[in-house]
Amino acid sequence: MWSLKRVWERLSPSNFHASHPSSDDPLTTRQRGQQQEDLASRYLRQSGYRIEQRNFRTKVAELDIVARDGDTLVLVEVRYRRGNVAMAQYTVDQNKQRKLWRAAQHYLRRYPWEGDIRFDVIAINGAQVEHYRDAFRGEDLF
Repeated sequence: MWSLKRVWERLSPSNFHASHPSSDDPLTTRQRGQQQEDLASRYLRQSGYRIEQRNFRTKVAELDIVARDGDTLVLVEVRYRRGNVAMAQYTVDQNKQRKLWRAAQHYLRRYPWEGDIRFDVIAINGAQVEHYRDAFRGEDLF
């Protein structure tokens, strides 16, 4: 749970610019996100996952990567932070988890799946990639 003081610290001018590309950065936010999702996809493939789909969009949220890990369908949220304002993995709060769960329900209506399902988070903090398997569960959200 974030305290008001912690939120204020994150929004202070000295921290704000550290997490955003500078004005002379040639990449847009969308391009940078695509670049990080490419990195996460390569990481997953090298770890033995099969990428089924990327950027499945709904009105509620987007599933960055849908992959298979053996007989398990894995829904992956990719988070990136360039600076040290907040570690990427901590930005997938309960509100974001609920949105991802709803997006997953849309995905499963369109592409039915009978096996196990898991939510993973790939956190990219600067140049460091961290994989959080089974990062959260849908039944914990409601």
